[in-house]
Amino acid sequence: MIENKNIHMFFICNVNFKMNALINASKKNEFNSLNASFKRVSNILKDFRCDDDGDSKFDLLEQEEEIQLLKMIKNIKQEHSFLKTQQDYEALLEALIGLKKPLDNFFDNVFVNCENKELSTQRKKLVCEVYNVFKLVADIKDISI
Repeated sequence: MIENKNIHMFFICNVNFKMNALINASKKNEFNSLNASFKRVSNILKDFRCDDDGDSKFDLLEQEEEIQLLKMIKNIKQEHSFLKTQQDYEALLEALIGLKKPLDNFFDNVFVNCENKELSTQRKKLVCEVYNVFKLVADIKDISI
């Protein structure tokens, strides 16, 4: 019974950390662009199932914008892997704000739904990587400021 209480308390504290990070981030000018980026990511994936299997292959990616985005998202995931113990969601939100330009470059220059189905799937899986990192904090597409 005590273990179950601890799990509930951890969950409540974790939600509180996330809410505080979102409240603080929402006070910054960049939050609206972060929210817009997340909505764009979410819209691309509306008919695609994102599996967080960790085995996604990206060997067909060839454009500079998609390669750059992949590098940045891998870096963010590596730098913020400590979230499972420290709940530093504000730092993660700051890192995600830094994805705005590479994400815009990706969407402006890469045709995700291309004719090559394998390449299209890899590109959607790359967008899923971004989506899954956003969701470490919250699914913010429905938040309006």
